Formats: sequence, structure tokens, C-alpha cells
Amino acid sequence: MTLLFMHDREVIEFVSRMLWPDGEGAFEENARAIGCLDRQNRLIAGGVYHNWNPANGTIELSFAATTPRWATQSAVSGFLAYPFLDCGCQMIVSVVSENNYRVRKLLSGVGFKHHIISRLYGKDEAGVIYTLTDDDWQSGRYF
Repeated sequence: MTLLFMHDREVIEFVSRMLWPDGEGAFEENARAIGCLDRQNRLIAGGVYHNWNPANGTIELSFAATTPRWATQSAVSGFLAYPFLDCGCQMIVSVVSENNYRVRKLLSGVGFKHHIISRLYGKDEAGVIYTLTDDDWQSGRYF
């Protein structure tokens, strides 16, 4: 797998189409993104970094993939290094539906801590807020 940098618009459009197929969502204009290419140079995964709050040192990560095969240790390490090393973040935040088991398993496996918020995705669906601090990242296997 190869990480794709400096193609923010392309990766943001890829992630947006997967997260909001009906076009109802959007990321802010200054969002940044990293993509993951397969061996045929097809975009198969993307992470969008948005809601950057420099005063608090937090950034949100939204993610989408067409296959779980992108998630090699080196690819995951590359995705996590950007906010901590390049942006100076102290925490990454990711919000997912309680029903998104694949992403929940990935985030937990990478070292994110979770907090369940009832009704975050509507009256009958909780959301899970995942957080990864720079300290947890540095002590983990993806540093």
C-alpha cells in the first residue's frame, strides 16, 4: 500500500461520497486528507482531518475505505503520524455510529479510547467518540 499526500480534494471527495452518498454532508474548506492506494494505484481508503482546533490541540479524523486490506501497520502509522508530527496535535477525535463495527474494531485496535454517547446518531442509535492522545500514540505500536 502507498500513502497519497497532497491530493486533499481527491481524497476528500472519495471519503465524502462514501460517508454521504446522497451528498448531504461536507467537510470544511481547510480540511486535509491522506489517501491509501492499492498496487494498481487505485484509491481504496482515505482519512480526512477536519475541525482542527489549534488552541486545544485537537483534530477530528473521518475515514472511509472500500476494503480492510489497506490497514497495514505502515499505512496506519502514516495516517496517525500526520496530526501528531505535522500539526502538533495532542489528541485525535473520531466519531462513529455504534453500528459501525469494522471501524470501531480498527480504532480500538490502534489504541483509541471510546466513549459511548446515546442518541448521537438519532433517537435509536448511539455514537461512539474515539480519542487518541499523543501520549497514547507514542506508547503504542503505531509510533
